[in-house]
Amino acid sequence: MKQLIIFFTIVASFLSGTISAQSQISYEGSNDYGRMYNIIYHPTIENKLYAVTLGNHIMQSDDKGETWQILYSYPANGVFLENFKMLSENILTFSAQYNANMADNAVYFFDVTSGEITRQYTPPITSGAAKTWISSYSVFEANPDIAIVHQSYSIGLSGYSKVYYTADAGATWAMIYYNVDNNGIFPNNVAISPDNSEKLFIARGAGPNNDEGGLLISEDAGVTWEEKMPDNNFSVITFHPQDADNILLGTFIGNENLGHAQNLYRSLDGGETWNIIPIAWEEGTLDNITGIIYNPLDLDNILLMEENEVVLTEDNWATHTKTVYPLDNLEGYYYGIHASFSPFQNGELFVNADYYPLFSEDGGTTFSLMYNPFYVAGMAGFQQDDDDHLFHSVQRGLVHKNLTTAQQNAYGVEPINLVFNSDAPTYMIDRVTTGRVYKYGGNFSGSYLEVSDDFGSTYSVLHMNFFDQLINLTTDPNNPNVIWALFLNEGGLVIDFNDINNPVVTPVTLPEADILTDVFIDENNSDNVFITVGAHVYRSEDGGATWEEMSNGLGINPVTDIIFDIERNPFNTEEFTVTASNGIYKTTDSAANWEQTHQTNNVRKVEYSPLNENHAVATIPSGDGIDSKIMYTTNGGETWVALPFEAIAYVGSGSMAYKFHEESVDAYIATFDLGIIKYTIDLSALGTPDFMEGGNPFVVYPNPATTTINIKENGGKIAAVSIFNSLGQEVIKPTAMQQIDIQALNAGVYFVRIQNVEGNFYVKQIVKQ
Repeated sequence: MKQLIIFFTIVASFLSGTISAQSQISYEGSNDYGRMYNIIYHPTIENKLYAVTLGNHIMQSDDKGETWQILYSYPANGVFLENFKMLSENILTFSAQYNANMADNAVYFFDVTSGEITRQYTPPITSGAAKTWISSYSVFEANPDIAIVHQSYSIGLSGYSKVYYTADAGATWAMIYYNVDNNGIFPNNVAISPDNSEKLFIARGAGPNNDEGGLLISEDAGVTWEEKMPDNNFSVITFHPQDADNILLGTFIGNENLGHAQNLYRSLDGGETWNIIPIAWEEGTLDNITGIIYNPLDLDNILLMEENEVVLTEDNWATHTKTVYPLDNLEGYYYGIHASFSPFQNGELFVNADYYPLFSEDGGTTFSLMYNPFYVAGMAGFQQDDDDHLFHSVQRGLVHKNLTTAQQNAYGVEPINLVFNSDAPTYMIDRVTTGRVYKYGGNFSGSYLEVSDDFGSTYSVLHMNFFDQLINLTTDPNNPNVIWALFLNEGGLVIDFNDINNPVVTPVTLPEADILTDVFIDENNSDNVFITVGAHVYRSEDGGATWEEMSNGLGINPVTDIIFDIERNPFNTEEFTVTASNGIYKTTDSAANWEQTHQTNNVRKVEYSPLNENHAVATIPSGDGIDSKIMYTTNGGETWVALPFEAIAYVGSGSMAYKFHEESVDAYIATFDLGIIKYTIDLSALGTPDFMEGGNPFVVYPNPATTTINIKENGGKIAAVSIFNSLGQEVIKPTAMQQIDIQALNAGVYFVRIQNVEGNFYVKQIVKQ
């Protein structure tokens, strides 16, 4: 059980409710790796764009993609927003995938004006289904109570698909297609005719019995169906914006030996008859049409996207031009899956390709990359000396940013089109020597623990093993060239690399046969060592030759729970904190006795402030159904406060790093879809502050408060303010941002979130009396 806990943590870290509108946050990552999907122009507001990230966020840009802010955050980690569309001027629709609760894998309607989810369409869940997801859907724009939803699901190792129809906003559903009843043939796409809510289309793929899909059309809301072109696989269905009988249909991946042929089909009579539009296709790998998009400023101008070909017509297919791109083209077009024309500037469009988003000003003839900082970030690390150094891992490599000079360098970052059969390297940042980084990774020929002294540019090998995982690493503060490296299977190793060409490796003899998760070494005496093994704490006064158990008061079940981290308060040599899978524990007598100070799940790291003896933060990463959280204490660990999940935009994260100030802390969060983001948390004590003291950009007072709170700009400039309760619900979004009436709030603890004009977030806890 405990090995699984460790394993899932490493995988989550290195792979990579209440719903309300969000504001921009501070993005600290690189623009070189960003990926966004389904970029959509607003139909009536110039330069406004919408898009979805790799995870659970809808983004909005008011300057045509130069900058982005979070419009909406889905309130769960590990969820993907897909099938993103603009239904009307104010309504965006999408499907949420991979919810643990299958009923939430549904179609959602988001009102951009109110910032609220207004509808959720969940088709019936088949008994015995282990997973469900929405493969495609279509909403009747004239009456959104009417929708067709294509749901897929799995039972055991087998997959299935059903198509449902509702005419009453999901109150009742009619199953109108089941692949099992249709020779196993799976749908690829569904559509409702724009001018007839009972005219339905199902574009089908291949079946398990050498059957090619064909197109199904129903005139009676799915009661009966007529099949068209049965020997072809289809996917893309596009209606002319002003003539529902004018339909374009694109083929999907198919088997030519069974009669399938790649083609673009057009019907001018609502699907009764179809004709091929003659296009000479190039040979590729998949050979399927991925998108057909009309230019709203010129409906004779149509863009067709294929795997590695872009076809344009400016005269409604009387003639056309075609551009062929290299397969796996990372710097340009490859496998466009969505496109959107500007409704204001003719020929301008965005394309969401399989890799990076693309922008064109000539109707799709040429493309440029649209840079953005939204990607999967793995490890986050921080070093501080004369300069501040931020690290994070991305695409198997490491990015180092000098926050003082803004210089950024990437090392070992791999192209996104490569597939690997081994885990990504694990990176750990040395806490003693600036510029020192450790990397562990490899393949079937061996895994190597390496050290770099130039921020990850070059490495020297310290140790080699096979099929293992690096859990943790601790530097001896008295000799920075000695480390304790902790492996899941090999256990603990003391590695002395004072001679970098001949490292000396000594195994650690453990007092029990369990997982060694962390080590603390006294900065004044290297023989004084504490370790955490399984559910226990041990101390050695002879460098690890002998051990004494120091676990009195630790209520940790060794069968189900495990300790992750042990740290000592830099202001009190007898105070330690450990984090565990069941909470936080503290000792004030050098581990003779422990007391649990907070009960919660999956607390992985704790970090004391080096500037204020009362301040510390703890990290709960995402994983195994647990959402990421930041916890903090302002009273020396006596009590802990969890920052509301909403306040950090519901981000998924496997790693966080911190920079402390006298009265605040900057949290650098490596997210699953937004790269590296930064939040500032106010840790100042309750009471009316002295405005001449402290370095926080804003001062919130009085605290506690009864009727109003004031926000003073103390170097920062306010752009937006929100107040959240302890459940993460936004309870006040004031228009007057420097004096806020809180009389309507119940007594209790709340969080004031202030966004400055640069987009950074600052969070302060307040008490309403």
